[in-house]
Amino acid sequence: MGEIEGRGGQGSITGLNGLLLGLAKKRGFEAICLMGEIPDYLSGAPFPYPRASKSVLEVLTDILGIEIDYSALDEMTLQVDDVINGIYEKLPSGVRERIEQRKSIVQAKPETITEEDEKWIKEHIDELFKKGANGDEQPS
Repeated sequence: MGEIEGRGGQGSITGLNGLLLGLAKKRGFEAICLMGEIPDYLSGAPFPYPRASKSVLEVLTDILGIEIDYSALDEMTLQVDDVINGIYEKLPSGVRERIEQRKSIVQAKPETITEEDEKWIKEHIDELFKKGANGDEQPS
């Protein structure tokens, strides 16, 4: 999706997904994560986003050298697109404008963290996992 949206295949893994991969690496584990992108303005939507599922399956089937039938996902994609478009058309114009603004922001080239920030995160990742929401130490 990053390539389709003009980001050159670059993206970021945020939240717990990214932290778990970083923690695995720090502790010497090999890890892999296949994730499909969901537009940020749909991330809290109470329905599936089959485009993301299909993108993950396409990568996985390519890695495994197998073929699968995507027709059910393609049909589901059409249905979900209809729902999304129906909701979008009913939104007030101000909300639609904000969504379009989000789309243009997301299409901008993502910034990468500095080497200094990366080093700090790697050195402090265990501490980050041990702290609770209030910054208090959590029991091990």
